Amino acid sequence: MASSTSSSSSSSGSGSSSRAQSSVSGQDATVTVNGHKLEVSGGRLQLDGVAHGEVTPAQIVTLRVEDGVVTLLVDGVERPPERQ
Repeated sequence: MASSTSSSSSSSGSGSSSRAQSSVSGQDATVTVNGHKLEVSGGRLQLDGVAHGEVTPAQIVTLRVEDGVVTLLVDGVERPPERQ
């Protein structure tokens, strides 16, 4: 059985600025940040149902939502969707 770990944080600044993020690692994990669903299943990465490639159990996947902008990072590097 694969294990996973996760952490999350959120903050709000002055005005309407806001930031929320969650990080996971492992072969199977699911988190939701501000309505955006990040899922790792069998090492396959998806954000809101769109494939974003494969990840290893040791890699850290971070979903960040800042002022409405969604960013997906794998080990600190932005991960775009897979080409269809």
